[in-house]
Amino acid sequence: MQKIEQMYKIDKDRLYNYYCRIRNKFQNEPPIRSIAKFLTEQSIGSSIDDISNVLKYFEDKLENKKEIIDLAYEWIRGQKIRLEYKKYLIRAQYPDNKLNLAIDDCISYFFLDFDKHIRKLLEKDINEYEISALLEIFFSPYETETFKIEEVIAHHKDKVPTFFEGNKRLDTRIITLRSGLSQIIIKDYEKVLLSRKEEKQKKEMKDVSSFTSFKEEIIEFTGARLERLIKTYCI
Repeated sequence: MQKIEQMYKIDKDRLYNYYCRIRNKFQNEPPIRSIAKFLTEQSIGSSIDDISNVLKYFEDKLENKKEIIDLAYEWIRGQKIRLEYKKYLIRAQYPDNKLNLAIDDCISYFFLDFDKHIRKLLEKDINEYEISALLEIFFSPYETETFKIEEVIAHHKDKVPTFFEGNKRLDTRIITLRSGLSQIIIKDYEKVLLSRKEEKQKKEMKDVSSFTSFKEEIIEFTGARLERLIKTYCI
């Protein structure tokens, strides 16, 4: 847990003071609504209503000593992780048609520790599909999209079971992480590949343009030289 907090630091004191200003400004509204406004001010989520519904859903799934503002902090931390993992993808090289390598690589480097970290906030008996849904919400680029928590939960409920062996809960974290993050990682890496392709095309067009310009210069020079030779010969 400390590893994540050290690697992806957030200034909780500053953030809390900012939240308090919003809370004081909208005293007649429920605290969750203020936290939702606070998160949108941090460029998180698509709308106050969508964020409020997410916070309401997970409010009663938090560990006893944790509060909903703690979940908001981790949503903000998640954006820091997302930024770093996207930088990593820009530098990464995977063989063609090996997107599974990108998924496993990013999960191993960035999300496995965060999964351990976020579970510290949640009740022990929370369903795996709920954690998977939370990961998707935390790391999706929702700047322009809308999302409904009920739809996200329903989607993951069919994909991620919570396994038990007798009374012991089995560790299915990798399944949970892949369910919540695979599509996000694939889309982000496909954007990287598209950007690389466009850069390559621009370079090739530039090289062709430079070569054409060079040929024109040679032709122009040769013609001028030939004209001078003819004039000299005639004189």
